[in-house]
Amino acid sequence: MGKPAPAEAVPYSNEILTPREALYVPASLDTHYMFCFDEREMAEITGQTPGIETAEPDVYIHMAGGSLSIAYNQAVIEEAEQPFSVNGSFAGRTGTVMPVLLKARMKPGVHSDVASERGHHVNSVMSGPVGCGYAEARPGISLSIAENITGIVDEAARLRPELFSGPEDYNFAHALGASHGRLAERPGFLTSGRKVVMTAAASGANLMLMQGKHTGRKGIINLIPGSTFRSGEAARTGLEAYNQDSWAVEEANDRIRDQYPPDPHEQHIPELIDTVGTMWVLGVDEITVRRPEGELQTA
Repeated sequence: MGKPAPAEAVPYSNEILTPREALYVPASLDTHYMFCFDEREMAEITGQTPGIETAEPDVYIHMAGGSLSIAYNQAVIEEAEQPFSVNGSFAGRTGTVMPVLLKARMKPGVHSDVASERGHHVNSVMSGPVGCGYAEARPGISLSIAENITGIVDEAARLRPELFSGPEDYNFAHALGASHGRLAERPGFLTSGRKVVMTAAASGANLMLMQGKHTGRKGIINLIPGSTFRSGEAARTGLEAYNQDSWAVEEANDRIRDQYPPDPHEQHIPELIDTVGTMWVLGVDEITVRRPEGELQTA
């Protein structure tokens, strides 16, 4: 299962990034919402947390599932390190994590879409579909990660070889795949996607509605701190892409490390595995990495 050496860097291609670079703008966890990396246009933000002010509502930090991914990957890490130890539900964990993010001066967010809400503001009913693929398709995504973990690990190592310095990193990544599979099949853990989203909203997360159909086929792992992608503008100009602000996920985890203590390195790999696996299920056919100037471009 393990590999003796880190992945070899591949020639950097800017075919994805070059036409989209002008769409990257400044963003901060202190002043911007944490919403999903959904590549569609935003219709509205509703259910805003009282007392929360933000800069430019149409500019927000992009994470797979918004703030849901932080809660889910904490469970994945725990299950990988201690198999069969995770109990409760994804929705319950989400309800616990949202107040922690708020206390750490962040603006957690989740979303649905106009179609799922029948064109109205997000309502609080717990039954029916929700317009968030990360939540709605979570069982399928997790099973797909488990079933395709070898290819996902290879892709992850190609994208970020600096995270895979030895056999222990590859072994950990494969253990994460098994963890995803166990959680997907654990009775009661993955409740309905709508319940997960609405539990997060009831626990302090901001709500956003998206509109339109999914058409993105490109994915970007953004490692440049303090920046995010104007996904709405990209969608309007035919440059749609799923952008994962990995720098923000890493900073968010650092802010709550006193309550969620895994080593930073042990959080970077789970986030990357989950991101690649989710992008693949959503139909992304090519992923690249946006790195700070001067860093080795690997993908």
